Amino acid sequence: MRHETLGEVIFSDPVNKIEATILTGKIKKKPSDYIQGDIKVNGKVVASCYGTYLGFIEFDGKRYWDIREILPMKMNVTNSSLMSDHVKRTDRKLLASG
Repeated sequence: MRHETLGEVIFSDPVNKIEATILTGKIKKKPSDYIQGDIKVNGKVVASCYGTYLGFIEFDGKRYWDIREILPMKMNVTNSSLMSDHVKRTDRKLLASG
């Protein structure tokens, strides 16, 4: 199963006359998760961005996010007194008891 976001997304701040247009999945010879776009103030391009939403993003050549630099996420499991806690579920108890 797979989900792809394709097309154009426009972010707009009409009060400050700022607009960002991001293209996803429609850039020739690039993977479908590739994005590129521009940020405009008063209609003038002030910054450009590109990357992949699964890997990295750069604004004007400076990398702001890279999945390879993020520490692996660790689950923080706490003891729960809720009846919905997975260890208290009836189906799990019955399965464990055979």
